[in-house]
This record gives sequence, C-alpha cells and structure tokens, in this order.
Amino acid sequence: MSGGIASFMPLFLPPSEKALMLKPTYKWGPGIKQSSNFGIFESLTTTTPGAPGFLPSAVFIGDSFLDGMVRAGLQAPFSATARVRWSTGTKLSVIAANLPADARWCLIEFIEVNLVAMGAFADLDDVSKAVRILKNRPPSH
Repeated sequence: MSGGIASFMPLFLPPSEKALMLKPTYKWGPGIKQSSNFGIFESLTTTTPGAPGFLPSAVFIGDSFLDGMVRAGLQAPFSATARVRWSTGTKLSVIAANLPADARWCLIEFIEVNLVAMGAFADLDDVSKAVRILKNRPPSH
C-alpha cells in the first residue's frame, strides 16, 4: 500500500499501514461510457451530453495518487473527463493543444518526487507555449 514513495524513505523496516477502503456511494451520469487510449489520453469517461446536475468536462493529469482519487469517484460529478498520466516526455503544450473543446476544468496532480512532472513545469519555453495555446482557445459554451 505504501507505493513507490517508500523507496525514498531511509528506514530499517518497511512501513506498514491500515488501508481505508471506500464504499462507492457516488452516482454516474446517464449513458456513462468509458474508453481507453484515445490520442494522448489514457482514458475518457463521458455521459449523455447536457445531462442536468453535472459539472462541465474536466481533464485530469496525474500519477498513481490520482488513481486513488479516480477510484474514489473524482470523475462522477463531471459530464466528461479525460485522463493523462505523467510519462517521460510529457509536454504541457501538447496537453494544452489536445484538450477537448468542451473541457472547462483541469486538475493537475503530482508528488514532489515525480521528476517527469517537475521536468514538465521546469521547461519554461514549453510552459509559455502552453499558456499561449490556452489563451487562444475559443471559449466553450
């Protein structure tokens, strides 16, 4: 349960923990569809367009910590979500250029030892390019 983070801990004994398991109580939107490997996105979740009571589309960028948030129902309140996993060579400008047209929210998650995420944010030229792409995006309705 400790994940890869435990390999960075200078301990004589491995850590142990009691897991908290959640019973899913969230509700999916009508017409839920899930698909995998769609362009740069690892997964897509969509509901019936215009379903009342759901937030606009969102994009999630993250690592294994985001996996836990997704299992806890993070995407349930949104009409659609797209997931990008940090991987070698991840560029923020590529993500910005491939955002779904109706994406209104973007959640970025990473832990401080994720060198890929840190590298993406340290590439100032690419960050500037991503900002330009986002500023020139047509407004979503």
